[in-house]
Amino acid sequence: QPQQPTGTTGAQPTPASGPPATTAASGATPSTQASPPPPATEAPPAPQPGPPSSVHATANTNSVTVSWSGVSGASSYRVIYAGGAVAGETSGTTLNVPGRAACTDYAFQVQTIDASGRVSSPSSSASARTGNTAPSASNGATGLKSGVAHHRVITTLASDPESNITQYKLVQIGFSASTFKFSWDAAAGTFDITPPAGNGGESYLTWEAVDSCGGVSAVVRETLDFVN
Repeated sequence: QPQQPTGTTGAQPTPASGPPATTAASGATPSTQASPPPPATEAPPAPQPGPPSSVHATANTNSVTVSWSGVSGASSYRVIYAGGAVAGETSGTTLNVPGRAACTDYAFQVQTIDASGRVSSPSSSASARTGNTAPSASNGATGLKSGVAHHRVITTLASDPESNITQYKLVQIGFSASTFKFSWDAAAGTFDITPPAGNGGESYLTWEAVDSCGGVSAVVRETLDFVN
């Protein structure tokens, strides 16, 4: 038998250990990470509350009542003086501001406050004057002896809620001032008169009271009965 040639000629190479290598197929898209979700959007803030409308002020002797139309979404209202100082707060649509000086002008504005505590700009202003009640008095009568000098206080001095009458203004007399030697004291509400002797009968004078706020009473009649 002929001998077989020795050696390893033509032996197959031993494959490397591990999984076989792979190649990307032509035209394949490379893998990418997923994009993060967009951030959540916050709701826009609620609009700033608006100021009230139809603001009115009404004065009493020593206080002022302020009223206004309500605002949707309001939690409360702040009443301020026109200069900015706070007069008070309320959940309603009316506020009484007490302890005000008589015969004084006051101006107020109102602000809306919402549930978050935000405050609106001031409303338009409303003004009122305290102590604007006019004096009052009733008619009276007095008897005067003719031929005698008399000093008299008018029988129904006026009353005034503010107690600040400044003068008693003479309106009219029904006789001759020179003949009756008549004089009138506007500050005190008194008069001097000397009816001529033998002058019997009836006459009159009329007056009105004026207070420091400019309030004027109705005209009051004082009847004068001259007796011989």
